[in-house]
Amino acid sequence: MSRKQLALILGVCLLGVAIRVLCLPVKAFFCDVPSNQLAVETGAMLIQFPGYAPYHLFIMALAAMTGSVFASLVLFNFVCGILAMLFCVNLAGDRAGFHGAILASVVMGISVFPVYFSCAGASYASDMLAVSGMVFYGSRFLKGKTQGDYYRVLIWFIFGCMMRPLSCVCAVMAIVYLLFKQFSIARASLTFAALLGGAGLYIVVSVPFYGSFANFIAGSNSLSAQLQGFSKVQLLTNLFRTVIYPIWGLHVFLLIAVVAIWRSRRELDMEFGLFLLLLGGPYFCLLARYIPHAGYYCLILPVMVSVPWVGGKIRCLGAHPVLISAGLAMIFLCQIFVARPLPTSGKASLVSNVCLFQYSYAGLKMGMFETLSSLAYKSGVSREEIPENRIKDVSRLPQ
Repeated sequence: MSRKQLALILGVCLLGVAIRVLCLPVKAFFCDVPSNQLAVETGAMLIQFPGYAPYHLFIMALAAMTGSVFASLVLFNFVCGILAMLFCVNLAGDRAGFHGAILASVVMGISVFPVYFSCAGASYASDMLAVSGMVFYGSRFLKGKTQGDYYRVLIWFIFGCMMRPLSCVCAVMAIVYLLFKQFSIARASLTFAALLGGAGLYIVVSVPFYGSFANFIAGSNSLSAQLQGFSKVQLLTNLFRTVIYPIWGLHVFLLIAVVAIWRSRRELDMEFGLFLLLLGGPYFCLLARYIPHAGYYCLILPVMVSVPWVGGKIRCLGAHPVLISAGLAMIFLCQIFVARPLPTSGKASLVSNVCLFQYSYAGLKMGMFETLSSLAYKSGVSREEIPENRIKDVSRLPQ
């Protein structure tokens, strides 16, 4: 790439940083962010199973420097989002040149969900960072099969599991795939030792806050309780959200990805494609069973953004890549700064607010986080359709 092209990509990335600074929230509001803040401030270090004690201890250490737990939660999110963007842009540049890098910089720098989850203060951004690191070094390993890149993938996987073990563990099949691409007893032994050591460290760090190992195991009952009472209504709404989140967040880019893969179908890098499938596929299937909000997409965002590069350089753009990227950026900016939550007066506004419009600049500044059940209950819209296992929870929410 030329200096002018590199400067343009850097400019888009800096714009992404500036947008995140503008969107920073003024209070802890999103999902379990208030619970995370309270856990660190009180020293309990635990929320729902498996507790997330390593994540909270890291935030506590960061708070010793920032002077604020909430500021540390947001700062960690911010850094995760920026690093994930840089990993994805570098991967695209390596595989698809300037055309890929400029598109990746726009999608990861300016689109709704990467921006939102770089700001909200939730732990989901660590999934985005861990998987983007795995994709980047996994791509390099598949190209050159160097040991160092394999172990970097492994390190990012363990990092992700330490921060959010229940989600990042779904990417383990990608590790197994890379292991067998260049198998050796020594590497298998070291991999097993690293994974066992990471799991052991998580337990050792967490158990003292539970009081005993038995209490830690008993805490898993809360997880199974959350998955009980799953209804057909929940299945349908989950399937809807499984589709609507990537369409709202990526839209034109998804179309570009499909066309790019189709036109390069005879020259696809099947090794890299299978790696991406194993990295995000198992978790994507899980979303149809349990997907309450867009934060759960952070893990597969880097995978989806990397899909077009399975075909190498993009051949489907009829216009100049800068014009395509500029048009896409304008749409993303409107989604962030123009879209805003509507007065909830019916099912259409209820679904739009929960699945689309709360993920915006206005939603961040308003401190709005709603599920379909909570907003339906608060607004009085479709209360009769709230699943039984959610009625007790949402009825306790302030009106």
